[in-house]
Amino acid sequence: MEKECKWYFEKHSGIEIGNNDPLISQFKAKKGNYYSLVREAIQNAMDAGIDGQEVCVKFSYKRLHKEDFPALFSMGGRTGEQLTNIRKFNLHLKDELLCLVVSDSNTTGMQYDQVGPCSFNSFTISQGTTSKPNSGSGGSYGYGKGAYYNISGIRSILVSTRFRINNLSSVAFLGVSRSVTHTYEDSKWSSLLYYGNGVNPITEKSDIPDIFLCNEVGTAIWILGVPDEIPVSLAEMRKSVLGACRA
Repeated sequence: MEKECKWYFEKHSGIEIGNNDPLISQFKAKKGNYYSLVREAIQNAMDAGIDGQEVCVKFSYKRLHKEDFPALFSMGGRTGEQLTNIRKFNLHLKDELLCLVVSDSNTTGMQYDQVGPCSFNSFTISQGTTSKPNSGSGGSYGYGKGAYYNISGIRSILVSTRFRINNLSSVAFLGVSRSVTHTYEDSKWSSLLYYGNGVNPITEKSDIPDIFLCNEVGTAIWILGVPDEIPVSLAEMRKSVLGACRA
């Protein structure tokens, strides 16, 4: 089920990253943890909307199990203490993982280009950059993705999208974890971890685990390790949706 996917790490170079990641900390609960997430998800979907079609944004809960995704749960052998000193979420000690899946349809999906700037790279591997389809698009200038990581107990998301290039269906998939610069086996490693078959997105449908593959044009973002308080979270999301619609 997991195919060949696993976590990939890069050796540390440059600035050390600690617990206070500004991309995430800006979304700490002023109006509840889900307020910014709901607004960001709706805005992203609207920006990628297709003329004449009603954009749909869906929030759903799914559980992943260790027996199906052993490499995902292993976090490359790192412990929660090594990856962050705040939450200490030891994924390798857990048997299942609650995920909040934010998906959209009747959109263009996130475009991926191996060479030039694109919306998929802006969302997954870049910071402070955005590839909105037009100058009138809303959003947070490339920092809105922090709202997704803020909900995750391990600061990790999986991003899967289906889009069209020259009327041909294409896909992209990559998991990203924003941890801290850390030491493992006497070497210093980057704060960014990537889940897939390397540090670049998977673009072959057959290499993406079936559960993560988008079956229609659009995007699905899996937020890993969300709080297991579904009734409370759903109530907060409903309130946030109503607020976003009035804005």
